[in-house]
Amino acid sequence: MGEISMSGSTREREVRSLVLGPFIPCFPLYSTGSSCSFMLLARVEGNVVATRKHPSFEGWRLVICQPISGMGEPEGTPQVAIDAHGAGMHQRVIISSDGMAARKAVEDEKSPARWMVVGIVDEQE
Repeated sequence: MGEISMSGSTREREVRSLVLGPFIPCFPLYSTGSSCSFMLLARVEGNVVATRKHPSFEGWRLVICQPISGMGEPEGTPQVAIDAHGAGMHQRVIISSDGMAARKAVEDEKSPARWMVVGIVDEQE
């Protein structure tokens, strides 16, 4: 898969293509007109360290999350997500692409926030 553009329509097409792939656990949150927000199973691969960042990210932990299949194989492009849950390295998490909820969490309508960790996976059944 190629690079993901930051434009909404290209981003939505890339996310939709992730949904159509085999073994990719992707759960639609809701649909509003032509846009749709998703939750993805992912693994925390690292922390983001920045000497300068958008003011809305002050006090927030940013993590690099690699979307994975149900079998644990990498799927798609890693995403930077806000983490309020304190997920550990290599822990499985659920990330949401609901940018409006992420911007509401950081209390800034103009924040570039898009992805956020919405849960930590305890165990796989």
